[in-house]
Amino acid sequence: MCRRGFTLVELLVVIAISGILLGLTLTSVQAAREAARRASCNNHMKQIGLALIEHEISFRRFPAGTVARFQELEYTSWMVSILPQLGELAWFEKIRMHSRLQNSPFRPVPHPNLARINHHYGCPSDPHSSSLQYSLRHSMLVGPTSFLGVSGINSKDRDGVLYYDSRVKSSEIIDGLSQTILVGERPISGGSNFGWWYAGVGVDGAFDHTLGVYEEVDPTNPWMPCNARKFVFPERVSSSDCDGTNFWSFHPGGANFLHADGSVHFVTYGSDDVLRALATRHGRD
Repeated sequence: MCRRGFTLVELLVVIAISGILLGLTLTSVQAAREAARRASCNNHMKQIGLALIEHEISFRRFPAGTVARFQELEYTSWMVSILPQLGELAWFEKIRMHSRLQNSPFRPVPHPNLARINHHYGCPSDPHSSSLQYSLRHSMLVGPTSFLGVSGINSKDRDGVLYYDSRVKSSEIIDGLSQTILVGERPISGGSNFGWWYAGVGVDGAFDHTLGVYEEVDPTNPWMPCNARKFVFPERVSSSDCDGTNFWSFHPGGANFLHADGSVHFVTYGSDDVLRALATRHGRD
């Protein structure tokens, strides 16, 4: 009895079908992994939200987006201030000790926590969040953050909740806690010069710890030589410091934002009017 083998055409069809099935499987696996990473990222933001709310209850105000110069813990971020509320009191006390020995986090010797990972502030979808990054401008290793506080419309107006030397109370959020955002996703900038969880060398912490939803950058600024335009909410690719001028994430289609009531919501790219309405505490749009 003669056995008939596969013809070339049949073999090619089988290979093509196998390739399609494999592609679908890989796509499904990647989608499932991203869904898990995004769920973990949401959980991190919710824990941050609870810590911010607990801080506001304890001190009757939200933490400063960036601690002002000449104060204890100068130039450290709101992320340092809420470490006790995240169950990291011992770590916070060590930071206070470093600050008492040398108030400046940068000079003459950088504080050790500048080059330390803090997993509370990393989003698993952000490939930079789990390892130290090298700042090209400052020639040093730094611990990145995937989350920045919302300073308002822009860093100059300070009409949000978290900004340089801010002392905002929940009662001052006239728009309502559910209608005001505190924190949004934004990975460390492409040059790793903006977006350090511990302390920052940006202008009053702007772009390092806090960010407005509608920033405008001077193209002549040597610290950030970007095109003269307003940075709203477009999808970005981490490649330069200019990618640090607006909120974005590695999630497909948008980024997560933490509201003052502790809830986390996903906002799609292009929703500029939505972000402007949510960014302020007193009704400006």
